[in-house]
Amino acid sequence: MKYLISLLALSAMLALHADVQTLYPSKADWRTDGKAGKDGVMQLVNTSDKDNHSLRLWMKTCQGEKLTFKVVLSGENIAAKKRPYQGVRFFLWGRVGGKSTEFGKNLDLKGTFDWTTLTNIVTIPENFDGWLIIGLREVTGTLRIRKVTLEREKSADKPAKANPANPTSR
Repeated sequence: MKYLISLLALSAMLALHADVQTLYPSKADWRTDGKAGKDGVMQLVNTSDKDNHSLRLWMKTCQGEKLTFKVVLSGENIAAKKRPYQGVRFFLWGRVGGKSTEFGKNLDLKGTFDWTTLTNIVTIPENFDGWLIIGLREVTGTLRIRKVTLEREKSADKPAKANPANPTSR
């Protein structure tokens, strides 16, 4: 009986557990203005405050999904932003109700910083196709990206939808 209860408890924990998928480095169809080194780290370099270099992945999502994106990155000599939309960027972008929408926080990273993990949690309001974007916008400096993961939350009352775990390219 104890074995059966333990097995049921473990099954419930697994059913509520989220799937974690490594998006970068991976074979996904990333679009980038940077170069990956031999160690797989993507390097984005802005030499002008007019540059906008990024790593982009086309994503398909489903209404009500709760997505947790994580990126491990470091920066070197990143200039301070002058406007809120500039600087280090990490967001999901697309159209909701015909309007351009960004899901993500406005980051205030600047200067030189060691490897750090940033998290962006998004609950999708409607079926939504858009770009996961990580990069530098209109500031000089170097941004290095080592790893990007996606966690899609599962729950017992809302099972994962068919084939949403794989981002698709456009």
